[in-house]
Amino acid sequence: MFKLFEKLDGLFEVKQTKFTGSRIFVALCLMVVMLMSLPMYFKYENYRYQNYYNEYIEAKNLTFDYAEIHGKYPIGEKINLKKEKDLYGFLNNYLGDRQLYYINTDLIPEMKDFKYTYIFDTKYEYMYTSEFVVYKMRRWHLAR
Repeated sequence: MFKLFEKLDGLFEVKQTKFTGSRIFVALCLMVVMLMSLPMYFKYENYRYQNYYNEYIEAKNLTFDYAEIHGKYPIGEKINLKKEKDLYGFLNNYLGDRQLYYINTDLIPEMKDFKYTYIFDTKYEYMYTSEFVVYKMRRWHLAR
C-alpha cells in the first residue's frame, strides 16, 4: 500500500529538465513554423480567391453569352433567402426589390461541374454565389 502512495505522489512531482541542444533546436523549428504559418495562410487565401474569381468570371461570361443568344437569362427557380443564410447576411442591407434566381445549369451544361451555386439578380444584372470565399478578412459572394 505504501508503494502505491509513493507512485501517486510521483505523479504530481515537478522535475526540472535541462535544455539540451535537440530541445532548443525543436523549439526554434516550431517558432519558425509558427511565424511562417501566417504568410502561408495568406498565400492559400489568395490562391483560393483566384480560383473563385476565375470560375466566377467564366460563369458570368457563359450566363451573358446565353442571354445574348437566346434573349433571356438562364434562370431557374426563385431563391428562398431563408435557406441561403450566408447570402442573406451579405445582402440584408441591400435587399430592397431585388429579384434573385438560381442559374439553371441544365441550360448551360458547361456550368454543371462548377464548384459554386450561382444566383442572378435579374433587375440589376448582378451575379452572386450562394457560398462565400474569405479574402482580405471579408466574405465575398461576388468577385471584384
